[in-house]
Amino acid sequence: MTEHNFRPFLRPVFLCETMVPIPLLARYGFCCLPLAGGDPVAVVQSIAPRFGIAQLRALSDGRLIWSRGTP
Repeated sequence: MTEHNFRPFLRPVFLCETMVPIPLLARYGFCCLPLAGGDPVAVVQSIAPRFGIAQLRALSDGRLIWSRGTP
């Protein structure tokens, strides 16, 4: 996150299960949205046009969960 803070290379949007990580992520200027128990794929599909989201990846291992053009 520090490298991105100095030289931004993308605009990440974090979907968080709880509000706990939001103060930390917001400190770096990232967009953070709480899921509140919602399905991450459904949430990202609904917000993708607004934020220009092309992919949804797991933060833990980088695994691709959803990408634009896939159902």
